[in-house]
Amino acid sequence: MGLALLRCGVGCLMLMVTSLATAQNATETPTIRQNVRLVSIDVLVMDKDGRPVPGLVSEDFVVTENGVAQKVLHAEPHLVSGGSDGRDVQMSAGPFAAPRVDAGKASFSNKAPGGETVWNVILLDVLNTLPNDQMQARRDLWKFVKTLPPDQPVALATMSDSLRVLAPFQAGAGGVDKLLATAAANPKSPPLLDVYNPDDQAIMEHIQARMADHGAAQQTSIQSEETRKTELRVQEALSNFGSLAAWLGAYPGRKNVFWLSTGFPLITVPHAFASDKGPGIQSENFRGRHAAEQNEVGKSLQLARVAIFPIDIRGVLGDYAGMTDATHNSGLYVGPAGAHELVADMNNASSEQSQEILEEKQIAEDTGGIAKFNSNDIAGMMRSAYDASQSYYTVSYSPANKEWKGEYRRTDVSVAKKGYRLTYRRGYYAVDRPVTAPTTDDFTRALRKGAPPARSVLFTTTLKKDSQAIVLDYSVDVHTLKFAGDGDIQTAGVDCAVVEYDRLGKVLGTAQVHVDGKVKPGDWARLEQAGFPAHQVLPLAANAASITIGIRDHATGEFGNMEVALGN
Repeated sequence: MGLALLRCGVGCLMLMVTSLATAQNATETPTIRQNVRLVSIDVLVMDKDGRPVPGLVSEDFVVTENGVAQKVLHAEPHLVSGGSDGRDVQMSAGPFAAPRVDAGKASFSNKAPGGETVWNVILLDVLNTLPNDQMQARRDLWKFVKTLPPDQPVALATMSDSLRVLAPFQAGAGGVDKLLATAAANPKSPPLLDVYNPDDQAIMEHIQARMADHGAAQQTSIQSEETRKTELRVQEALSNFGSLAAWLGAYPGRKNVFWLSTGFPLITVPHAFASDKGPGIQSENFRGRHAAEQNEVGKSLQLARVAIFPIDIRGVLGDYAGMTDATHNSGLYVGPAGAHELVADMNNASSEQSQEILEEKQIAEDTGGIAKFNSNDIAGMMRSAYDASQSYYTVSYSPANKEWKGEYRRTDVSVAKKGYRLTYRRGYYAVDRPVTAPTTDDFTRALRKGAPPARSVLFTTTLKKDSQAIVLDYSVDVHTLKFAGDGDIQTAGVDCAVVEYDRLGKVLGTAQVHVDGKVKPGDWARLEQAGFPAHQVLPLAANAASITIGIRDHATGEFGNMEVALGN
């Protein structure tokens, strides 16, 4: 990967961590890396005015799984100030704002700053959106991005014949703003929305002097072509979301995807060609052909902790005055964001517009998002969805059903107090995250400048910098390491790697050390407090602007990383 991690820049050093204390009970054993199966659900809880509800605890939540009550073990709040009534949402500094050290000494940690980071992706759908609609969406998107703090972790991607990331999280909302000032996100021709021309077909049929009922044959031909294109759009959309899940799976925490589109082709066939019994008739054969793919993508999105917020950019739909969003509460809500009054259950609606809205609603329900539609103020819909998505509770329980066979399980969450609006993923696949040990290449990628934050191994480093070298002293959280051994002695090992960069991201140097430690039973209390120690030295290049640090558990391959900016 270009970093030559296996060739230690300053030579490999072996250290032994021996007894740190002897006053503890000899029968004490570590409780390191316990594996308790938990199901965690991100739940947005809003009051009648659309504001996040603070102060809830685990006892306030009621969870059922396939109708069976579950014991809630934790309800961890992730709340920010602000709301959807025009106030700005105030969040902590972005995760890529690297800590800085000048000449002297400072300490840093790779623990999440100010709580868990929420990663926000703006997904501009080129596959299902015509250029004129793309242009309007781009203008409103730019307007929305300018309302965000520049360092917020917001990425911009486009969805077409493949997923393209135009602005990564490292760039933040400020980077997306700058990108939109260029031609990078200009409208493009949708690859599968070239409209079939019935006039051409009619001319061909006239020239060939076909049968009198050629009109019926023409309609069949059109329907066949449109159905084929819709199936291709479904396949492309599923492929895009599979790529999205793979990309976002590298980032810890919750991800919100704001999907700007005029078509959401994951559930129904083209409505205009459904049947003569009326529009909006679903084709079970069509759905069945893609059910397995949808399930696999659904599992990937679940494991990556992705919530999708469909944003319908077609503007006002005449039949639904006042309706602005839909969630899984079997209905629509009216009025500006915050005035959420239930007005209609559209599950049996027959109009084409109703069916499309239900399609958006289903996508949001499946992933824990909110569908936004029926407004010419696309920027306002985006801001409303964004504000709602930043504050949530992570509700965790250990399922009463211990049979983990991959089946889909429906979850229902409620709180005792009436009038609150809850949004969350309505079920999960009982599958484990694939157990694959991280490779050396994975660790190398984590040492790239601007790499996703990795926190499987947590550590604090005290860094001393002078004109000649950088000296690092580490304290690794023992609860994120695996200890093993026979009898009283437990051992563990860590690999410590540092990569030095100039301001343009060019690698200037690398260094790696391996540290082994052995611990007696009486040492655990002291070791838990002080951490697993390690020491490393890196020569300082004259034009060094930053370093990326990585600590890897030698037994499991799991690792953590962080970036530090170097001052004068």
